[in-house]
Amino acid sequence: MMYDESLVIDNENLIYHILKKLHLYDQREEYYDIGMIGLVKAAKTFDETKGYKFNTYAVSIIFNEILGYRRKENSDKRKIIYNSISLNTIVYENITLEETIENNVDIEQELIKKEQIKELYKAISLLKAEDQIVLKYSYGLNNCHRLTQNEIADLLNKSQAQVSRIRIRAIKQLKKHLKGEINNG
Repeated sequence: MMYDESLVIDNENLIYHILKKLHLYDQREEYYDIGMIGLVKAAKTFDETKGYKFNTYAVSIIFNEILGYRRKENSDKRKIIYNSISLNTIVYENITLEETIENNVDIEQELIKKEQIKELYKAISLLKAEDQIVLKYSYGLNNCHRLTQNEIADLLNKSQAQVSRIRIRAIKQLKKHLKGEINNG
């Protein structure tokens, strides 16, 4: 698929900006290439007819690319740990079998909670990219560091008041998705 290379060249600094916001700037050599993949994906899929600025759209794609890479990295580390520790030690992520029995942890309730969290993330993925960013950073979702509304405003080149309105709108949309009031496609 063809894309406008000038979008990538002119917006390369977004990668460094995002790495700073994610507190990964000291590891920029490792994450720059991942950010560049996200920037190229953004350039390839950007549709200016939707009314978004390219940099607003690209921020979301770059964030997702870096966070996806980090999740995969963490997952690989968990697999290594899981494979090196016996099943008697690990039952459910960080809950040991002994803790489950001693603390009367209801595994069924934990699984229901995990399923509800999946539904929440699915509903968030149906929102506009800008709304997703605001929710993820407002509440520290998807391994994102929680940011203040002012920090999110800086990230999106918006005012704090605009971020507040976006957050309120996103929460309303999210509630509608979760209640099934919006056709999820």
